[in-house]
Order: sequence, then structure tokens, then C-alpha cells
Amino acid sequence: ACAWAEIGQYETAIEDLDQALKLKPDAVEPLKAKSAALDACGKQKESIEVLNNLLAVDPNCFSAYMRRA
Repeated sequence: ACAWAEIGQYETAIEDLDQALKLKPDAVEPLKAKSAALDACGKQKESIEVLNNLLAVDPNCFSAYMRRA
């Protein structure tokens, strides 16, 4: 998914991340990556929702607080 994001294929990255999150919905790194990809697509509201889910899983994730601010 990160490779897709690096070349600007954010929608494809999001699709891949959704598949990963179906297998493990509380995986922190895919949640971070999905939030970043959504933000890059201009979908800030959805990005914040993902960050909120991430913080529910890992309330100590400092980078999620920083991205949400």
C-alpha cells in the first residue's frame, strides 16, 4: 500500500489497506497509512475518523494526535 501512495495512487493504497484491516482491524500501521492516504486525497473528514479509530486502539499513539490536530 505504501508503494502505491508513494507514486500518488492513493485510492489503490486505500483499497489495499482496507483489505489488510479486514484481516486485523486494530493494526496500527495500516490505520496510520490509511489516514495519510485519505488526507492526501483531500478526504480530511474520513482521515480524522480513521485517526479516531486508531486512538481507540492505541491511545498512546503520539503521531495520531499530531496528525489529528
